[in-house]
Amino acid sequence: MGALSAHLEAVDPSVAASVLSAAGDIVFIINADGMITDGVFASGDLPSDFFIGWPGKALIDTVTLESRPKVTEMLQDVVTGQPPRWRQLNHPLKAGEDLPVRYKLIRAGRDGHAVAVGRDMRMVASMQQRLVSAELSIEQDYARLRHVETRYRLLMQVATEALIVVDGRSGRVVEANPAAANLLNKQLRRLVGSAFTDAFSGADLDKVSAMLASLRSVGRVDDVALSLGGEQQAVTSATVFRENNAVLYMFRLFPLAVGARGHASPEPLQFNRGGVVAALVGEVVPNELGFAQGLSPLSAHRLQQAVRLVGVKLRSKIVDQAVVGA
Repeated sequence: MGALSAHLEAVDPSVAASVLSAAGDIVFIINADGMITDGVFASGDLPSDFFIGWPGKALIDTVTLESRPKVTEMLQDVVTGQPPRWRQLNHPLKAGEDLPVRYKLIRAGRDGHAVAVGRDMRMVASMQQRLVSAELSIEQDYARLRHVETRYRLLMQVATEALIVVDGRSGRVVEANPAAANLLNKQLRRLVGSAFTDAFSGADLDKVSAMLASLRSVGRVDDVALSLGGEQQAVTSATVFRENNAVLYMFRLFPLAVGARGHASPEPLQFNRGGVVAALVGEVVPNELGFAQGLSPLSAHRLQQAVRLVGVKLRSKIVDQAVVGA
């Protein structure tokens, strides 16, 4: 640094001024009292009329309130001969915004004068603001995702339909609700993670295997009747959906009650109070939870429309009630 200083002593002042102007977007001289003594050089990207009137004004009077302590510290460093360091100061604009500038005060001579070299930080501040906005958006999306996941877990628990989610590649049960475990006479913790076909035997196993094959090949399958190995019978349907890059199958099993003559008929519609409230809060139509099981299409449609139109008001009215047909 000493050798460089020796060479700079012989540099023409106009050349030194050009070097300084090239080093920053704004350059000016301040005296030992912190007053701006000479004209201000500013690049074309900065508002030129903003710096009119700065000569003869104290630097501390050109910055915002929170930047004033920084100006005091920078001037003190010049007086004590401390190595200069970059500090960001904010200048208030007429439009109500702030102009962020990163300054370094470089001591010039022994009379306490210093050269202020500043760099426009508006682009960096804009990028920082965009980053903060992006982080807030991510946090909001994450909170929304957590809310949806919580609602999904609640709906799986209160649904009266037997719902089973199967991984399309491995054929294993990814998720199942208590109604499915009860219908298949399996423990829920053992059902989840096992092969979906392990829950069936005999003719039911062949039917379920054929359903999986059809879902993998054409992506759809017709409803299939299962005997479930005893007098309990059920009709199962399946839907294909994607989650990230995985293909999943949603199986819905509708239990059928066997009458005295051995004929299977849909079980009577039953309402679950918690399920109805969850459906209303989550804006989920009853058919998605199996609450409209056994209704005629017209009655089911009316129930759906009632939930959509009346919404939360139904909480106090639809509790443990059966819905009659149209």
